[in-house]
Amino acid sequence: MSYIYKNVVPFQVLQRNSNTNAATLSIDNERIILPVGGPYTVGKCSNIYVGDVWVMAGQSNMRGHGFLRNPFDNQSLVISPVNNICLYASNEKWMEASEPTHNLFASPRAVHHTLPDPTVANPDICKFRGASLGLAFAKEYQRLNNGIPVGLVACAHGGTSLEDWQRPEEINKNTAQTTLYGAMIDKIHAIGNHVAGILWYQGESDAVKLETSKTYYERFQHWLDLLRADTRVDMPVAFVQIGAHRIDRPEGIEAWKNVQEHQRKLFGYKSITAGVASLDCSLDDRVHLSASGLIKVGKRLAHAAIEAVKKTAEFATPICEAAACEQIELIPSVLSVYSIKLSFSHMENLEWICNEQIEGFELDNCENNVMIVNAKVEGKRVRLYLSHKPTTSDTLYLSYGMNQQKATLVTTGGSALPAFKRFPILL
Repeated sequence: MSYIYKNVVPFQVLQRNSNTNAATLSIDNERIILPVGGPYTVGKCSNIYVGDVWVMAGQSNMRGHGFLRNPFDNQSLVISPVNNICLYASNEKWMEASEPTHNLFASPRAVHHTLPDPTVANPDICKFRGASLGLAFAKEYQRLNNGIPVGLVACAHGGTSLEDWQRPEEINKNTAQTTLYGAMIDKIHAIGNHVAGILWYQGESDAVKLETSKTYYERFQHWLDLLRADTRVDMPVAFVQIGAHRIDRPEGIEAWKNVQEHQRKLFGYKSITAGVASLDCSLDDRVHLSASGLIKVGKRLAHAAIEAVKKTAEFATPICEAAACEQIELIPSVLSVYSIKLSFSHMENLEWICNEQIEGFELDNCENNVMIVNAKVEGKRVRLYLSHKPTTSDTLYLSYGMNQQKATLVTTGGSALPAFKRFPILL
């Protein structure tokens, strides 16, 4: 693939060619090769960088809706700008990246003014809320990549469903203005048609209605396939599984579980789709992550993005791979201890952080009211202690992160166990 740029603007990050670790400019019949790094000056344009460019797409948790400052003491909650992290902002100009990364009211695209978003209706909201995962992702990505410059492309829009993000029948000048998908593809073209990958955080709006939630797996998988057909077949995607919430509608609670499970099933899809968990992140309202939660998720996305680029996306996040009941008989027919031992894949060089209070697990389809009374880390495994021996006429299942408890399993590397639903237990 050729990475040749014919024009540049200040603060632009040019996508490196991974084979040459450089970008090529062809300006005024002169070919200029710039290696990874910067800032460079090309003609009258200064602060040009060569590195990796990542698109930020999805809904409000990607756009960022955390408080920028603590409302009570006015202390900043966001990461400060860094010279070689740049942003192709909502106004479609390159600049030094800072929070908020999205100011949709400044977008020249009609779609950002026709689809509802509170920050468009009232731009003053962006003075108080708008903390995103962008800078946390970029800084961690740099740390893992020898300080490589990072470009972020603001494409997210609050309150949007997967249907709002569907590919139009044609991508043309009209749909580049009137659809989120068309606008995203057009922005990629506008910055040189080369990006390292896509960051995606969406699903909350598909977790409102039960019927919509039931088809999320098929629809998101299809969306990923269309995206790669329009960009490149091995386009890396790193996405966030929707996590903690404080929804109180029964239908919404069940729909949320469905979307979480469908997203989990796509962790590692084609080895270029990496997923991360957000269950342990704090909230600023019922569904929006706080600045600190977004920083945590941004760091995880950086690790996931690298795995997706390497085509080892399945290694980004540990997954429960086995659950088996184990019984120790201390005094025959008198005293026994019952437990479930959990094993996990992709725990190379990792262990679970020993936490005195491990929460988030629950049993399903148990006929004799067995309770999980304790949970303990055993290195790479976790053991759940049970109140008594479980019985079922069918299959006993285990779920995690499917209730309002804060799920707390995190590895020594910072990754977290994603939510999962009805995992079969070997009795």
